[in-house]
Amino acid sequence: MAKIVILSVGKLKTDYFRQACEDYAGRIRRYAEFDMAELKEELLGKNASKAEMESAKKKEGERLMAEAEKCDAFYCLDVKGRRMTWEGFAERITQDFNGGINRLAFVIGGSNGLSEDIKHKARGLISFSDMTFPHHLFRVMLAEQIYRAFTIIGHEKYHK
Repeated sequence: MAKIVILSVGKLKTDYFRQACEDYAGRIRRYAEFDMAELKEELLGKNASKAEMESAKKKEGERLMAEAEKCDAFYCLDVKGRRMTWEGFAERITQDFNGGINRLAFVIGGSNGLSEDIKHKARGLISFSDMTFPHHLFRVMLAEQIYRAFTIIGHEKYHK
């Protein structure tokens, strides 16, 4: 059975975001194995220097990479990535699974973004918008889009 993993930096601290993610996780599990992994966020002070932020991104990126490499392929979510329609996102997942990928991950960086190293090793960069979203909200949005993709693939009515 195919498996999808959302890898993200930081913990969901608010119950309603956790509950929303679990709701979509339950829905997704009807179609594929699904997991969400929260990795440690590097803590920085309010006045962190650019060098400190880059160092934090690098450390977070190393932890993300260690988990992402357990999958056959992974995508990074990044504002500079490729935008897709919901149909295009579903088609991308279909092509990956039909192309022999059995374990697919989606990577969400911390508040300072993703390291260049992990972005370069990703199968691609995906953007949902030119806007920036809080990471806890974005995790819910990504889970919903994965669920939506499976309903499209299954020719179900949810996505309309």
